[in-house]
This record gives sequence, C-alpha cells and structure tokens, in this order.
Amino acid sequence: MDPELAALAVSMPRIAIEDVVNAREVYEGLRASATPAGALDEWAPLVDWADDRLELSDGRTISCRIYRPVIRNALSPALVFFHGGGFVLGDLEQEHVRCVRYTAEVRCIIVSIDYRLAPENPFPAPFDDCFLGTEAVFKQATALGIDQTRMAVGGSSAGACLAAAVALKARDTRGPDIAFQLLLFPALDDRMTTASMTRFVDVPVWDARQCRLMWDYYLGTDRSDVSPYGAPARARDLSGLPAAYVLTAESDAVRDEGLEYGLRLMQAGVPAEIHEFPGTFHGFDLMIPSPEIALRAMAEEVAVLRAALRP
Repeated sequence: MDPELAALAVSMPRIAIEDVVNAREVYEGLRASATPAGALDEWAPLVDWADDRLELSDGRTISCRIYRPVIRNALSPALVFFHGGGFVLGDLEQEHVRCVRYTAEVRCIIVSIDYRLAPENPFPAPFDDCFLGTEAVFKQATALGIDQTRMAVGGSSAGACLAAAVALKARDTRGPDIAFQLLLFPALDDRMTTASMTRFVDVPVWDARQCRLMWDYYLGTDRSDVSPYGAPARARDLSGLPAAYVLTAESDAVRDEGLEYGLRLMQAGVPAEIHEFPGTFHGFDLMIPSPEIALRAMAEEVAVLRAALRP
C-alpha cells in the first residue's frame, strides 16, 4: 500500500452499516472532523454555491446544491453529481470539497443531487431521484446557465452506480443527452463474483462485507430479476453510451467490476479511459491530509473532466 495512505489508514475507524442509524451518526461525525479549517481556501473564492430545489416531472421537488464558477460564460458546461455512501449514507455535505474544486478548476456548473437513501427508500427510489433530477437539470439548462450540449453525469462508489444507471436510461429513452460519465470507484455488480470482491474482505473504508449489506439494503435479498438501472453491470448492451472515465483502486472490493465495465464500454465502441491507482483503497482521493497519490488522482479527474466538457 502507498506509505502515506497506509499511515492514514491506521487511525481510520470502520463504519459498520449493520446498524444504519448508528453508522450515519458515526459517518457525520467523521466527516465533520475530516475536513480541517482552510481546506477550501484555494478554491472557495472562485465558486458561488447555494442549496436549491429542482422540480421533477413526477410532481415532486428534490434538494440539490448548485455550484457555479464566479467567472463564467453565459452558458457553462455542467456535471450532475451523485455522492457515495453505499446507498445508505451521505448527503450534500459529503463531497462538498470535491464539488468546489471541480467547479473552480474545470469552470463548470455542478448540480449535486440529494437523493433518497436505502434501506428506507430502496431501488428504484434513489435511481428515480437521480434520473429525474438529471432530466430536470437538462430541461432547465438555459435558466440554470448550462450548455445542454456539454452536460455530464458522475459520482463516486454508489454514486457512480447511479451515474452509470442514469446514462443507461438516458440512452434507452433518448434523453436527456449526456456528453460524458465520470465513474469513480464504481459499485456496479450486485452478484459480487469478481476476484477483488472475494479477496478484499478486510480493507480500509469499504470492503466486501459492506458491499453485501449495501446491495441487500438497496435491491433486496431476492435478486433473481435485477434491472440494469439497479446494477449497471447487468446491462447486456453498452453501445451508444456516453464516453467515460473509470477510476479504480487496487485494494478495493469493487475494483474488478469497474475495470470490467470500462473494458466492456470499449468493446461496445464507447470511448473509455480506465485508470487503476496501485497501492490505494476505496475513496482514497478525498483523504485529508492529502497524500501525494490522492493529489495526483484529483488532478487527473479535473483534467479529464475539463477535456470532456470543453467546446
């Protein structure tokens, strides 16, 4: 393992989602203490952000956080982003640092969606929130200052699953028109049969044991007929999807399903870039204080997103 990451991992408590209520309390406390004062000093002056609500086509509204570059054109590229947390944890605060940095350095608008969580709201509720939220952003693009032709979806972990699923349904329903998908540590396959899933049962942040509970909470224990919108690895046809960037970590239970999905995208004729970072674990790119390899990963994410959304 990367020496800097290994040193940080020693003091990291494990968040056990067997007890979801307790896990959320622990997670919130960790998040509050993990971002020191001044972490956003470099990028915050370049970004305006505010919480808002989107009107969905089913008559509901959903909470979101909209990040805008202080200096921007009349219409800017955009990323609709979905946080991680195994479908059961997380909220708009979870990846605030990531969203601020992306906005500042890519100079894009980010709409971060506050989707409903399992197990109280299993599939398809979180997916519906994400797809309808993306649809709403697309329909309201001009009012939001967004260039419809340069709109991406992205997320980390479970959020990457949701992003991939949104891209699949957008293709299947001929809209909204998504230009790119940013898939970070994607959890995509509820069948859990890969070599990495078998091997990494006791690693930092997230492991195979947590994955099994995650899928049970999200899809239920009877998975004889799972929709590809619930687990995108089950999709038989990946042709016609938007170009993708897939980031994986070496010591991560979901590593192989991310690698396999990226390869299948390529085989289906979809432009895809895959980068596995050796010596890393799930979610390493947001570790504070940032190891060198985390800084490298984040810089690459920014560069990839900037290139994908340029005119």
